Amino acid sequence: MMQVRVCALAFGALLGLSGCWVSKFEGEQMQKAGQARDQRISKLEERTRGDHRQLDEKVVQLEEVLERATKILQRDSADTGAQISNFQEQLAMLQGEVAEIQHKLEALRMGAAAGETGALGGAAGATPQTQAPSLQESDIPERPTDHFDAALDDFRAERYGRSRALFLEYISRYPNHARTGEAQYWVAASYLQENKPATALGEYRKVISKYPKSTAVNVALYGMGDAFYRLHACTDAKTALETLLKRKPDRRLVKRTNELLRTVRRAPRQYCTS
Repeated sequence: MMQVRVCALAFGALLGLSGCWVSKFEGEQMQKAGQARDQRISKLEERTRGDHRQLDEKVVQLEEVLERATKILQRDSADTGAQISNFQEQLAMLQGEVAEIQHKLEALRMGAAAGETGALGGAAGATPQTQAPSLQESDIPERPTDHFDAALDDFRAERYGRSRALFLEYISRYPNHARTGEAQYWVAASYLQENKPATALGEYRKVISKYPKSTAVNVALYGMGDAFYRLHACTDAKTALETLLKRKPDRRLVKRTNELLRTVRRAPRQYCTS
C-alpha cells in the first residue's frame, strides 16, 4: 500500500528533505473542506448580522415605548393607570424578544468558538429545540376537549415533547377556540420545564401578543418572569412580575408571584447581568 505523507514544502526544503508531497486526491479533499468551512463561516456571519439588526430594532422599539410611557406619566389623565399598564405589557413582550435574540447571538458566538457552526443551522429561525415529535393521525383525539386533555396529560407525565406536539396541533386545528391561548401557554411551559428559558420566552410572548384576552395571559407573564430570572435578566424579570401584580391575578398566583419577586430582588449581584 502506498504511504501518503503530508508536510509543508517550505519546511521540507529547509531541512533538505525530498519526497514530501500531497496527493492530488488529498489536495482536492483539503480544498473542498476549506470551501465548506468558508461557506459555514459566511452563513454564520450573515445570521449574526441579521440578529444584530433585529436586536437594534427591538431596542429602538423599547426606547419608543419608554418615551411614550414617560409622556403619559407627565399628564394628569383619568386613564393614565390603564395606559401605563398597557405600556408595561408591551415592555415585557419587547424585553422577551430582546432576551431571545441575545440568547441566539450568544449561542452563535459559542458555537463559532467551538467550531460547531453546522450545529447552529436553525439559530436564526426554527431550531432543533423548537421542533416537536411527529404525530400520527391516530394519536390526535377528534374532539377539541379530548385533544386538549390528552396534551395536558402528557405534560403532567413529563412527556414534554409529545405534549408540545399535541398542543401545537391543537393551535393549528382550532386557532379561534377559547382555549387556544392556554394551549400556547403550555407550549411555552414545556420549554421552561426542559430548562430552555430563551425559547420559552418567545412562546410566552405569543400568548400575550396573539391571545390578549386569554385567561392564560397572567400565567404567561409569570412564566416570562421565571424565564428572565433563569437567564439572569433580573430587571426584566421584575418588570414582568410587577406588571402581573398590577393586573390583580387570583390569590394563588399573587402568592407565587410575590415569592418569585422576592427571590429576584434578593439575587446576588454577580447572578444578575441586567
